[in-house]
Formats: sequence, structure tokens, C-alpha cells
Amino acid sequence: MLKAKRPHDYAVRWDPEDRGGHVESFFLKANDPRSDRAFWLKFTIYSPLGLAPTVGEAWAIVFDGEEGGPGHAAAKETYPIAQVGRGARGLGVTMAECSLEPGHTSGRLSTPEGAELRWDLLFDATASPLYPLPMGWMYTAPFPKFKTLTPTADSRYHGFVEVDGRRLEVTGWPGMMGHNWGRAHSERYAWAHCNLFADLGDGSQVGAIFEGFSARIKVGPITTPF
Repeated sequence: MLKAKRPHDYAVRWDPEDRGGHVESFFLKANDPRSDRAFWLKFTIYSPLGLAPTVGEAWAIVFDGEEGGPGHAAAKETYPIAQVGRGARGLGVTMAECSLEPGHTSGRLSTPEGAELRWDLLFDATASPLYPLPMGWMYTAPFPKFKTLTPTADSRYHGFVEVDGRRLEVTGWPGMMGHNWGRAHSERYAWAHCNLFADLGDGSQVGAIFEGFSARIKVGPITTPF
């Protein structure tokens, strides 16, 4: 595994002049260690082949299995590329009222049912970076076509997520933030991450991180095994 922290892990790789197809996502998730609650956020730039318009997509899901809480909620909004921008120094991304920069994300989306989903969160932007591709040149070379890295695989989130005015305070939730991009999604892929394991029976937590990724990709006319 590559170990060096790279300052451009949050840099947007999409090139507006390249019409050869591009899909790129920044995604964040965290779990409350004390209850059945979690959130998942995603920012995607999708530039199809040809003349189809490039768009931005902001996603948010709040999971709340606790009695008396706001419950589960999910929202997604799609924006014309004119409403999508890069953050300061080209790091991170903005989409209408939603933004991500190293160490901070905030946003506001509406669910299909008309509920408002809001968040404002701080996190350690560089804790335990993970680079699954084994060689550095693989992140800049044409092959593999789909790149994935994890700027922080073991972060802690602070702030709030809110569903229709019902706020969940986020204090030290273990989480992560990932980044992937390429000409298109892999033919098929599976991804998993965990940095919140059961305790050892004495109240202490297991200090471990698991992240796994497997994919089938096209090499000419052949689709590889996972």
C-alpha cells in the first residue's frame, strides 16, 4: 500500500474540456457508537460520453433506528454544471447549497416527501489515508480506468445532521471519507468499510480499520474476474 499523504487527494479530477466520459464521487459516512444512527453523504460529477450535459449530484441519507428520533430519510438533487464548482485551491466541490472541503461539509437537500435534510460537519481530513492501488503511477496512468483512494479511513465527525428540524448532534462519530473517479464505473464492484467494531468486553474499543474493494473491469472485449 502507498503510505505518503498526498495533498491533492481532495482535488477534482474532472476536466471540462474532456468529452470522453467521466464520473467522480466524494463520499462520507459515519456511525454513532452509542446508538443505531448513521449518515452517508455523496457528491458526484457525471459527464456522459458525447453531447449529453454534465451534471452534479448531491446525495444524503440519515439512518435513525432509535425510538423517538426523526427516522430514516434520504434525499438527492441534480444540478446543471453551472451550479457545480471546485473549492479553494481546487480542493473539494460545491453544488448549490451543498459543499465539501478538506475537514468540513455542509448542505441542504429536500426529500421526495418534502422534508428538509441539513448537515454541518467537521472532520479530520487526513487521518489514516489509504491508497488501495499498489503503485503511485496507477493514479495518473490510463490504466486502470477507475481510481479509488481514501483521504481519511479513520476520522471523527462533529456537528449535526437534521431532518425537518429534528436535529441529531454528532459528537466524535467514527467515520471516513472516500474519493473515486474514472471514465465510467466498473462493470461491477463491491466496497465495504468499518472502523467501529464491538468492544472487548471491558468498555474499550477495538482499534482497527477494515476497507475492501473488488471489481470486474473491461480489458478490451474481456471482462476480468473480481
